[in-house]
Amino acid sequence: VSAFRGIEVDQERFFRLFLKGGVTTTRIMSDDMGALIRDKTAVDSGAMDGPNIIVGSALFEQAPGFPKLERTEIVNNAIEARELVRDYAYQGADWIKFYNYGDASVVSAVVDEAHRHGKRVFGHFSMLGAAEAARLGVDTIEHTVALLQQALDYDDSVSLTDIGYYRLFVLWPSVDEEKLDEIFEVLIENETAVVPTLTIQNVVADPDGIAARSADWFPYYQPEIYESFVDDPKRVPDAYDFSQVEGQWSESIRVQARLMAKFLHMGGLVGTGSDLNPAPPVVPGLSIHQEMEYFVDGGMTPLEALRTGTIMAAEILGWDDRFGSIEIGKQADIVAIDGNPLTDITSISNIDTVIR
Repeated sequence: VSAFRGIEVDQERFFRLFLKGGVTTTRIMSDDMGALIRDKTAVDSGAMDGPNIIVGSALFEQAPGFPKLERTEIVNNAIEARELVRDYAYQGADWIKFYNYGDASVVSAVVDEAHRHGKRVFGHFSMLGAAEAARLGVDTIEHTVALLQQALDYDDSVSLTDIGYYRLFVLWPSVDEEKLDEIFEVLIENETAVVPTLTIQNVVADPDGIAARSADWFPYYQPEIYESFVDDPKRVPDAYDFSQVEGQWSESIRVQARLMAKFLHMGGLVGTGSDLNPAPPVVPGLSIHQEMEYFVDGGMTPLEALRTGTIMAAEILGWDDRFGSIEIGKQADIVAIDGNPLTDITSISNIDTVIR
């Protein structure tokens, strides 16, 4: 992101936060792909410190757009979708990012055109649902909303409509696990990964808690961006009233963590992700540590959780021949930790040295 609330972002300062947190590779979506590609070039050439950058395209979806028209490019049909995918691919996107609203014909066109150009597809797909998206060849499902869409009983599926799309983060305690298992099986069959981004949900579920857990990192932020966050810490618009679901959302995160562990143990691909922006309280690097803690609390072993941010993440990205494990011939991206995360996952935050 080249700007935050009208403030120009010091990109090198921002990207150094990733390295400080032990993140040596990141997939980033940007509405300003040109600026992101320039950052990637600067990092690759050694002109700027930062992680390996995998470029995601700007968001787009099918008309009429859901739920935030102003954030997305709109296509009306499969022909326009293919044209936009080609444009993003020619500009230099490594991944094509689709948002929520899209029927099977449009999503199928997006996937086909992206794969023709050697690009992968990621997105939300809450209208279509995760199973159908996987059948159409989508490479990763971002967040968990598309998983829940077809895994609720009818009465639950039409509840909490006053908070719109966000109800699909909150209703996980009501999930029908038999229906969800069927969805998981489709994802596994089609090798579609899930990047659940549990930590970011605390910006609504527990904003004071996530700020307190991350506060030691706030001094590293660009001062004017931090001040903007202090003045207005909300990430979700005031139009939504979440007071009725405050307790339920924290429980929902725990359910999602448990079911992500279940998906992994069934043979699914799970990756760590943050969905952060250049401002607190979700911090580059630290948020990945927090995500892994959720995974372990949900039933993954520490080693399994570590793999979601290393070799499995590299496999999801299609770059497991380049990084993700320490092997002869691979890039020497190494994080040295003071402690043993195989016995205590929280020790992953005790970073001593980062080599990229």
